[in-house]
Amino acid sequence: MKRRKNLSPSYDHAISTLFVLLSLILFATFGLAVLFFGEPFLFWQHAFSDLGDTVTKHGHSNLTSRMIFSAGMIVEGCLMLKISSRYAEDRTFRNRTIKRWLAFLGAIGFLVSIYPNNINHVIHSVGVGIVIGVLYLFVMIFHFELKPRIPPRVFYTDMAIIQAAVFSYAVTFFADAASKQVFQKFCIIGIFLALQWSVTIAEESFEARELLGFFERWQH
Repeated sequence: MKRRKNLSPSYDHAISTLFVLLSLILFATFGLAVLFFGEPFLFWQHAFSDLGDTVTKHGHSNLTSRMIFSAGMIVEGCLMLKISSRYAEDRTFRNRTIKRWLAFLGAIGFLVSIYPNNINHVIHSVGVGIVIGVLYLFVMIFHFELKPRIPPRVFYTDMAIIQAAVFSYAVTFFADAASKQVFQKFCIIGIFLALQWSVTIAEESFEARELLGFFERWQH
């Protein structure tokens, strides 16, 4: 899809690549942390936040999982700082000031979320809330900026799924419902998939073949 004339870009190839890395590293981090979690990780019972706890709910040591979780959050925070820096450097992006400070706030959120949930639930929840809020706003901003390139049916379907993912978790979280952990997975996976899609639909986007090319070069 070609960029319209006189229309500032939402992001460039570098920012698109950083957002793709953000998603890949998050899912890789969570996957590894689940494997090394101190007890069987039940997706309908445990929160992703439990991966960063010092001990599990049943008192088992969780050192390895916590180290993986913390390392992932540090990397995610650094990626958000790089995104913020890129928006600060180039004045041609649409809504660059908002995006710059959103990315900076997201970096803070990732770093604050390292604080173990089992030691101080409030501090950890503030960090996670910031991250979810920032990424949700990025998804919404990108979708509306790129709306001319998205078929209407796809755009409105996407909007409905994103709202359902975020607000179903918000309602169950504040109601402390038993189903909140299931909706948490739906929320986080939904946001990151929507983010991944929205940063790879413009002509300046990162492309999957670049990743394949990287692996091919690495093998040789």
